Amino acid sequence: MKNETEEILKSLDDKEPEKKPTNWELWSSLYFSEAVFVILDFVSAVTVAVVTGFWYYGAFVFLAGVVPLFLYTKQYTRPLASVSQRKTAFWGGIIAVSSVIVVAVFMAFINLASATLTLDSIALTEAGLVISMIIILAAHAFMMGRYFFIDEEISENQKTNRILARGFRGMQRLGVANKIAQAKRAEVQRKVEIEQDFDPRVIARILNVMRDMDGDGIPDILDPIDNRAGKPFNRQQSYAQTVERAEEKGGNVNRPSSGQR
Repeated sequence: MKNETEEILKSLDDKEPEKKPTNWELWSSLYFSEAVFVILDFVSAVTVAVVTGFWYYGAFVFLAGVVPLFLYTKQYTRPLASVSQRKTAFWGGIIAVSSVIVVAVFMAFINLASATLTLDSIALTEAGLVISMIIILAAHAFMMGRYFFIDEEISENQKTNRILARGFRGMQRLGVANKIAQAKRAEVQRKVEIEQDFDPRVIARILNVMRDMDGDGIPDILDPIDNRAGKPFNRQQSYAQTVERAEEKGGNVNRPSSGQR
């Protein structure tokens, strides 16, 4: 039994492994189609540059055809591409292929019919071709931008950055509110300290000196005329009222009793 098992294992070891299956046949179809479009687009670009006399028109043709077609192919086969992104890449590829075919037909028509066409007809045909290339390039730019901005990772990064920005703004507002609260507490504390250090009647006299009842920005002691009434202030009455309120606030500590009057 042991010898039989060893023979089976030995026969398996001697057997050559089969070749791994590949997807070369699948990708060959893509490579063939791209090669055909590269040739068509290259010939069309050179023809446009020669016929029009402007090399950058030929560059427009090449940029509107094969280059975006190659990019759309990579974008469609991207592992992280969403369904919407693949649809965008698919329609972008259709636009690129259409542009290659349209330009090739245009240039073939101009070359074959140039002997029978007038100069004005040829000029109009060339102008229509250039305008078509500009529109197609703008469409490619739109499709590429859409592919980028609908990406799920980009959307998540934007949401994260938005949350961080709002949190940072909230922290700034809290910091400003905290500074205002600290300044207010310091103001109240200073006021309490002044009231503890000075007699309320002294504070009342200082406030009376600094009073500006008519609101003209000049203390009443320097400007005794009431601008509202056009006559001098009744400063004795104002002072008496201020002192009386200060004594009431101070708890009437220094006010003499009826037996001492």
